[in-house]
Amino acid sequence: APRDRPQRHAHWIAACRLLLDGRKLRRARLLLERLLAEEVDHAEAWVLRGRLYLVLAKDDEAETSFRRAIACAPSLREPRWRLACLLEERNRIAEAREVVDALRQILHDDSGDADEAEIQTRLIACRLARREKRLDAALAEADQLEHLPLSDEQRLLATFERARALDLLDRPDAAITAFESGNAQLRRIWTRSQPGPNRFLAEVDELLALVRQGWLDRW
Repeated sequence: APRDRPQRHAHWIAACRLLLDGRKLRRARLLLERLLAEEVDHAEAWVLRGRLYLVLAKDDEAETSFRRAIACAPSLREPRWRLACLLEERNRIAEAREVVDALRQILHDDSGDADEAEIQTRLIACRLARREKRLDAALAEADQLEHLPLSDEQRLLATFERARALDLLDRPDAAITAFESGNAQLRRIWTRSQPGPNRFLAEVDELLALVRQGWLDRW
């Protein structure tokens, strides 16, 4: 019944998020198509459709989806930062800057505790500033990111952005320190995701030991 549609669509959105997280892409796409057939202006569905097509490496479809989400709900933050990220990755720097500037106005008008949108916006702005050769601005964005509640992966990205900016500013000592910090963070993240003995690294260590023992020289 039409009166049950909002609740049904809310359940479908939750299900689609779970399906995307579980990489069950075909089922997620079918459910999103069904939802959008019933409500073509459902902004969250368009966001999820964009995420789906990013995973499928169909960037044009993803961009179209995020733009449709923005058209349906101009104050929604997620499609804007995802679109800005996609545009930056596609080297459309000026367009990405326009999206970021518009999103920052929304964040300014709706101030509150730092959330995912602010963090993602600053990460994108940091990359854009570096690519625009505004290196002091890139460092300023990295400084601001340090005070936000970042995930381990976001902190890693911010650290490497700082390192790249310092390198381009010809500050090698500070850049090396930042790169070393990023490498240490990456090692911790990798170790947590690879608990227990690692067969690949064990094989590498075994091969190195053989080389040190003159194995190659005896060929």
